[in-house]
Amino acid sequence: MNTLDRYILRETLRPFAVTMVLALLVLLIERMLRILDLVLGSQGPLRLLFEMLAYLVPHYIGLALPFGLFLGVLLGFHRLSRDSEIDSVQAAGIGVHRMLRPVMLSALVVAALSAATFGYLQPYGRYAYRAMLHSISNAFISAVLNEGVFAQIGDNTFLAEQSDSKGQRFIRVFVYRNEGEGDWSVMTSRQGKLEHGSLARPPALWLYDGIQLGGSSQDDALGVNEDPSRGVLHFEAMRSDLDSSSDAAFRGRGEDEREMTLIELWQLQDTPPEGIRSSDLIAEFHGRIVRVLTIFVLPFLAVPLAHGYRRRARSFGIGFGVVILIVYKEVVDFGENLVESGDLSWFTGVWAPFLLFSLGTLLVFVRALMRLPRESLLRPPDWVLRMTAGLRRRLDRTSRGAA
Repeated sequence: MNTLDRYILRETLRPFAVTMVLALLVLLIERMLRILDLVLGSQGPLRLLFEMLAYLVPHYIGLALPFGLFLGVLLGFHRLSRDSEIDSVQAAGIGVHRMLRPVMLSALVVAALSAATFGYLQPYGRYAYRAMLHSISNAFISAVLNEGVFAQIGDNTFLAEQSDSKGQRFIRVFVYRNEGEGDWSVMTSRQGKLEHGSLARPPALWLYDGIQLGGSSQDDALGVNEDPSRGVLHFEAMRSDLDSSSDAAFRGRGEDEREMTLIELWQLQDTPPEGIRSSDLIAEFHGRIVRVLTIFVLPFLAVPLAHGYRRRARSFGIGFGVVILIVYKEVVDFGENLVESGDLSWFTGVWAPFLLFSLGTLLVFVRALMRLPRESLLRPPDWVLRMTAGLRRRLDRTSRGAA
């Protein structure tokens, strides 16, 4: 790598790094406020906040990497064009296509990071975030179990006469449970202890030295007093689940196609898991591949947009380029949805927009090489400039005549 390559890398990597840092901060701060409210509501430690944010980083990195590379190349080449450094390089017999060599090397590294992010880090991070969210939601139970207050948790009604300062141990506990279909049970105990849930088990209440009474509301309505199904049970220790969600334990990874790695998506296309359609796996697989390959096209879009007016800084290229990328992303997402529903094939819905975007970008890049970089590609047509100049001259004559 020669001096020119290192210089171009330095000019493009600095805005790339700044863009990545700012994008991650903005995206994470918005989600951090909601997570902070959840963690404080469950009386959990602040380390859970940073752990959940860490699981979200792969998702936001996947969004920030393409935009960071695009803005890094655009801003770097815009400064080179504005300061006439590109002219100096071309005067030495080095073309713009040669100047792209270090940029494409950066694109290769960014594409590799994106492949690892989309293929592996995002699926595992998304699942870990959802699992922790489930665990924290169940941990919220400990915050509502207060002494002398009835607490409704799922099908359980809880009351404790006394509790310790942390709300973990209780004295003289009463629990009423609705068993469903008219059945019910009542448990009383001298002591109780709260057991926090995990990914494999819901939170539970351990009762010690107590009595359990079970019965049926249908029998109560009929006035039946002697029923074999009704009995009294004396126990030394009993575990009673206090899960407030519909599932006792958090599900395994893979019930959502976005939680699968690229290899899993490819292997399960013909035999999808229960609850997932084959079209969902196909759309997700091709969508991730296209997002990685798009990174190699972005420098060819950024360089033409960076050729602005020589002595005046223009921001048209940045805004126009961001709009193009947003529209392209929405088109690809819409195509994925159509592939998932079976309305389009994977080639038409996902690959066709990518190929059209790549072809259009390469045409714009070749056109920029054939033109003098004196004016921006966003320069208005000549007839618009002539009409504007004519109107300006007429207004000047009118103003002088009036004077």
